[in-house]
Amino acid sequence: MSASGQNEPVNLLACDGGGIRGVSELVILDEVMKRMQQKGDLAKVPKPCDYFHLIGGTSTGGLVAIMLGRLQMSTEEALKAYDSFASEIFSKRRKSLVEKYKAKALEETVKNLVRDQGKGFSMRDARSADAKGRAFVCTMPEQRHKEIVRLRTYDVKGDKYPNCLIFEAARATTAATTYFKPMLIKDEEGNEEKFVDAALGTNNPISILWDEASDLFGKKRKLGCVVSLGTGSRDVEMKSNGDRMVDKTRYLISALKLTKELGTDSEKDHLRWKAKFEEFENTYFRLNVDGGAQGIELSDWQKIGELKRRTREYLQDPEVKKMIDDLADVLLDGKDSGLTLAHGGGLSRETTIPAEPKAIRRGKSSNIFTGRTAILGRLNEYFGPRAPGDTSRREFHLRGMGGVGKTQIALKFTEQNERRFHILWVDATDTTTIEQGYKQLAANIFGPTERKNAVEDVLLWLHDNDEEWLLVFDNAPASGLSKYLPDGDRGNVLYTSRHRNLQPRLRPECVADIGEMGIQDSVILLLRSAQQSEFTDESRDFAKDIVRALGCLPLAIDQAGAYIHMGPCPLKDYLEIFNEQKDALLRNPRFKGGDEQRHIAVYATFNISHRAIKAYADKKADMARVKDAEVALKLLNLVCFYNHVGDLHAIFDQAAKFRYEMQRHLEFPLKAGDISLDDLVWTFKTDITTENPDGRAWDSEDYVRGMSFLNDFSLIKFDSVSAYCNMHVLVHEWARNRMGDGERSDWGLAARSILMDSLSLKSGHYYIIYRRDVTPHLEACQKYVKAEHDSVPLESEYQGKMAYTFQQAGNMDAAEIALTKALEYRKRIFGVQNEATFAAMSQLAQVYVKQGRYAKAEETLREVIDRRKLYQQELKQQAIEEAQKLARKGKGKGKENGKDNAVFLDADGTLDNPKIRKDTKNLLKVLILQDRWEVAANIASGITEWYEGMDLNNDKVRTYRNFVARLKGETTEDDLTIQEAMQKLADTTALMGPIHPNTIRDTEKLAQTLARHGGLLEAQKLLMEVFEWTQGTYGPESPEAFEAMCKVAHNLFSQGRYFEADDVYYAVETHYNEALGPLHPKTLAVKLDLGLCLYCKTMYSSAIRLAQECLEGRTVILGPQHTMTLQAEHCLRQFRETQANAPDWFRAGLRNTAIQASINALGDRAPDWMKQWKPESEEDLVRAHIERGTFRKLKLDIVTEKGGLIFTRLRPVDEADQILEVNQTLRTAIKGDGES
Repeated sequence: MSASGQNEPVNLLACDGGGIRGVSELVILDEVMKRMQQKGDLAKVPKPCDYFHLIGGTSTGGLVAIMLGRLQMSTEEALKAYDSFASEIFSKRRKSLVEKYKAKALEETVKNLVRDQGKGFSMRDARSADAKGRAFVCTMPEQRHKEIVRLRTYDVKGDKYPNCLIFEAARATTAATTYFKPMLIKDEEGNEEKFVDAALGTNNPISILWDEASDLFGKKRKLGCVVSLGTGSRDVEMKSNGDRMVDKTRYLISALKLTKELGTDSEKDHLRWKAKFEEFENTYFRLNVDGGAQGIELSDWQKIGELKRRTREYLQDPEVKKMIDDLADVLLDGKDSGLTLAHGGGLSRETTIPAEPKAIRRGKSSNIFTGRTAILGRLNEYFGPRAPGDTSRREFHLRGMGGVGKTQIALKFTEQNERRFHILWVDATDTTTIEQGYKQLAANIFGPTERKNAVEDVLLWLHDNDEEWLLVFDNAPASGLSKYLPDGDRGNVLYTSRHRNLQPRLRPECVADIGEMGIQDSVILLLRSAQQSEFTDESRDFAKDIVRALGCLPLAIDQAGAYIHMGPCPLKDYLEIFNEQKDALLRNPRFKGGDEQRHIAVYATFNISHRAIKAYADKKADMARVKDAEVALKLLNLVCFYNHVGDLHAIFDQAAKFRYEMQRHLEFPLKAGDISLDDLVWTFKTDITTENPDGRAWDSEDYVRGMSFLNDFSLIKFDSVSAYCNMHVLVHEWARNRMGDGERSDWGLAARSILMDSLSLKSGHYYIIYRRDVTPHLEACQKYVKAEHDSVPLESEYQGKMAYTFQQAGNMDAAEIALTKALEYRKRIFGVQNEATFAAMSQLAQVYVKQGRYAKAEETLREVIDRRKLYQQELKQQAIEEAQKLARKGKGKGKENGKDNAVFLDADGTLDNPKIRKDTKNLLKVLILQDRWEVAANIASGITEWYEGMDLNNDKVRTYRNFVARLKGETTEDDLTIQEAMQKLADTTALMGPIHPNTIRDTEKLAQTLARHGGLLEAQKLLMEVFEWTQGTYGPESPEAFEAMCKVAHNLFSQGRYFEADDVYYAVETHYNEALGPLHPKTLAVKLDLGLCLYCKTMYSSAIRLAQECLEGRTVILGPQHTMTLQAEHCLRQFRETQANAPDWFRAGLRNTAIQASINALGDRAPDWMKQWKPESEEDLVRAHIERGTFRKLKLDIVTEKGGLIFTRLRPVDEADQILEVNQTLRTAIKGDGES
């Protein structure tokens, strides 16, 4: 009996009912099996149970299904048994209208057959769940015709008859009315019921078979073929059976009428299913002898010979012969039809052929992968075929030390099962590699167009996909992966990790410890890697000693084999070389204790490979590869200071172009010690393109050849097409540790210089994305490289670039450290009064703002503004003195120079300078954050006067006028009209393009303008565009992305869509808590935003808790009298007031209004729970209060408090003219324009 794999297409067999005529089905199937023997050159005639996954039958077709499926009989055995049946059962006819033949005879015949076959007596099959040849028979309750019951050989959840015996099933399915009496069967609870032949309703069981297969195997299971066997066609005639015994006669009349109505259902069903499959060649096979049943009744056992003759004649028909040939080919080849079991409802070639399973892996498993059969078997068992109806998520953890082969096992398992799952591979080393992995997944799933929100798009695709998928997290961290898993309880997840436990922990049966390989498998792996014969005793003996010395670690064995092949090195000499390297490592103090001690064997193999590459470079080996080896050694020493995975190609490319642009090689040649590295970042002249705007391109040939050389020695995995590089963490560590302190410092500094030279401070879309993607490499450099460049000016530039990149990534602490250094260096080089020093101070002030350190930011900004003003005065004085000097000398151009300086000399030295103006605006924002409204108003007035003095009648003048008015509590006009905002966006788009940051900025301004004019829904669409661009450009975890997300939530709140806004606020609040800390001003602000949202959803207790946390935090960091602190205190009092006095009917009204607002806005996009939602009846709640005598009429008291805050109170009144509509009033009183 063969087993059925989850990815194997299923073959289905349906057997019609027809009494004694069922022999025709066996004759046909016997011919198919014999044709398969001939075509497949098989030793013996195959059994149907080895090729059909599910067999279903009605009446005698049910008997056929039992014999071929449950009893695993061959067609020849079944034909002999059938002949015996006929004579024993139908040779003795009784004189009864209801039971023409003795049911006891049928029971005994079946029991004897079961006993002879020795397969057990229960209908349930003891074979494994993935065995082929499963079977079921159809029957009907006597009193409920047309209700089909299936008696099965396999377990199905909810089956009422798991204890049915084979003879009971056979009797029930063949209990044809007037031929055999009904069969009594007990269900699982002991209840008895009579069953009859289902042929009255479902003589052709094909539809039942299809439904059963869909439930059993899953609707996404591939289909091989469907075979439908008939018992011969004829013209149906039903005759009256007389009128003896009134009750029995009435029963017979109803049965005969039903039989006449459904007598031709076999052919009707056939024609219907034939039409479904007519576009799919060699998928549906119907074999039924035309006229084969004519003149032969169900019990004409003497005519079995005639039936066989008619069937054999039918099989000689050329069309039938071709059909059987085609069917034999399909069954032998095991090919799928391009359909799945989900497609039974209606088939067309254009719409139903499913896509092939997607396999998105990091790479291929090693060509020399060896062994690991036990763990692969365990994975196959754990992730094997599911029980019918089971879709629950399955997770498994492969854990072990580095180098034991966890990743290779995962790769091999995915390759073996790529037809069973959509396979999605993610490098889970850190957040950046995970997000980059999801971008790659999105490109493979949705196409090459960049997705703005790749993580969410892929997770949603997984959540909605009812096909089997396997998500692999390679090198997983101990925690933090939950947000990268789709919601719900579907799918399969495999983790590889060096961590003992993952959070949340998995059950012990879901974890496997991966240790060293066995000796035999290790030997085979070594010989294959070394490309040596596996079959000579001498080779195997040498190999055993080597792998024992290597601790049977796959990584070390692969390294050793690569060296033996590439060296080349005889097997017998390797152990001596290895021991020499190992002893040297053991004497090295850097490798004492800890992980280094445990990895000595692996490190020794790396050393040997390094020495071999050095031999090539020193011209001791193949002269043609000397240059490749030299470059390989340089690259190995450089890339080990970057993150161990990623596209390093882009770093060298950008560095080469920048160094050419700055001619940096002239002043700062790239080198490590005395070794020149400029050849790695060289450019050549090319056509001017978008990628090469200056007509220069990086000469990458040496880089590619060098990386490929390292790949040959298994020191890295390098894909020259995608430029993706992966260095095992142990190689990554060894490559740095093998160097002495001085050498490591030199190479680390060179790697850092290349990375720093690749960075740009430009604000274009490409540069933002590049800085985002290169951040993991910058963090690695910071970790591994402690040296700084000996040129202080250059180091000052590098620190500024680092700060800018870290600031974009949201790492404000690292940005502050870098900027503090940059500022110190610039003061040392240029002095305090210099533009480079001012720039560092301005940038440092912005970091303080983002850290929530407003006082420090104000101090820094005031200092830089004062110093800029002083510097401006110094320049002015220098210009005056220069003009006077020229005038005294009587130079010919002195008069003109005096004119040129006139404009400059007339300036007051402050806001005319755009950098002073920018710093002043930033100071204005900091003062407002500190609640210094009066001082802020004075500064804003000065800016307004400057714009007015420049004769600028534009939006900036209007904006600052309005700003001053708001600071003073006065009414204002609009900053921009909608038309102006639209025109500004159109102009910027035309000038900069649709994805430039300035275009996105003006898109947001248009959204704000629309919102102010009541166009909240239109504004929402624009804000979503801004959010998606921000997330796609800066990254989903960036500060910019969460700020954009907050603006989306504010807009939803303003629309009254609280049931949507609260999810967004919650996501932001969770992130800010982790990234900024619970007391950061932004964290506290979004806490209150979330609290207001929950308040409007009538979740008062949660709202009060959040308002309390906000109040306590603001009291600490801003002080008790700060406006924002007073706002939190006001909200807390309001929340408590409403909770205490708002009745249930009032709360119901608020909830109804909020949910309806979302439904109105979302339409068909509303979630299912909203579509099914029914409003709470406020009227019923009021009526209930009236009946209980607890109804109170209310009035709304509105009090304007200090600072313009509105406080509302619901007050009961004895008599009132009306019950006020308070819902909307209360909301607007609390929130106003919807922004915190």
